[in-house]
Amino acid sequence: MWYPFPAVRECELKSPAIKNLVPHYLDGSTMPNQQKISKVQLVGGLGNQLFCYAFGRYLEKSRGHSVVFDTSEINRGFTKHSVSILTVSLEGEFKNIREELGKLLYWVRRISFAIQARAAWVKAPKYLWPSYTAEQVGWDQKHEEIPEGHTFRGYFASLRYFTWLRDNDEGFTISLKTPSVFYEENKKVLEASDFLSLHVRRGDYVGMEDVFGLVGRDYFLNGIRTLKEMGARWNRIAVFSDDLAIARVLLEGALEGERVIFIDPPAGTDDAESMALMTLASCHVISNSSFSLWGAVLSQAGDFVIAPEPWSKGMPMPVDLLPSSWTRKNADFL
Repeated sequence: MWYPFPAVRECELKSPAIKNLVPHYLDGSTMPNQQKISKVQLVGGLGNQLFCYAFGRYLEKSRGHSVVFDTSEINRGFTKHSVSILTVSLEGEFKNIREELGKLLYWVRRISFAIQARAAWVKAPKYLWPSYTAEQVGWDQKHEEIPEGHTFRGYFASLRYFTWLRDNDEGFTISLKTPSVFYEENKKVLEASDFLSLHVRRGDYVGMEDVFGLVGRDYFLNGIRTLKEMGARWNRIAVFSDDLAIARVLLEGALEGERVIFIDPPAGTDDAESMALMTLASCHVISNSSFSLWGAVLSQAGDFVIAPEPWSKGMPMPVDLLPSSWTRKNADFL
């Protein structure tokens, strides 16, 4: 058997792990008794990882795919956020294919993905590691037309997939595997009250304001005012942020008359704990962030959610990113 990449030829498919990861011969046939497995790469921070997870579960439950969730790209390169979906109890098979395959073959595999995405006329790579790289950040009909056995690469940032799962009793929640004392103590406080979750997103958005946009003070004030007009009630506001110092300055004097608690996780605390606390809220004013988006989606807030309009300053809005029932308010970008 001839292989287009020397590294693959040298391996001669000796190990079971390599057999599973290199499923196709050059004529397109599969190895004997080889089941076609779709792999969904998890990328970005926790919010984007959940979008990828929801898409993979949709492929399983709606399209009949056998899916492995690939954690290889978590905390790597531009998508490094030092948070992993693996700290949350979720159904499915999770594998670090980079570790299983080894650095050399994983590098060759990534090159084959790039060739398939940018030079589709080159046929050889698709027989080794067939892949699909999403052109759209949000929903796209093409996502669902790719056959089983491909590696799916993209953000898949659309709630259409989670909505289908929830409507078919296949939804999921944020259930922590090993909650900390910080989480348990704050959970006890927040569960004892109806509270509004307010999220100030900064972090890696700072320095890229012209792309993502930094939501301004007036947006949060208008959001709180609108929720009151909608009939939402709370007796406490919980402020979440990846930069609490900036959040305190931004909101200084804006929340007079409200009982406010700034959620301040100790260094090294899993970000999933903050998202899990968000899900306890009865209403939300979210930032232009998939993190607080999921905090609201997985809560019982229903339509009592305020989201910024536009979603970002320099990028188009992904298709079906937000529920149509949420209220949009001017982002007041800084």
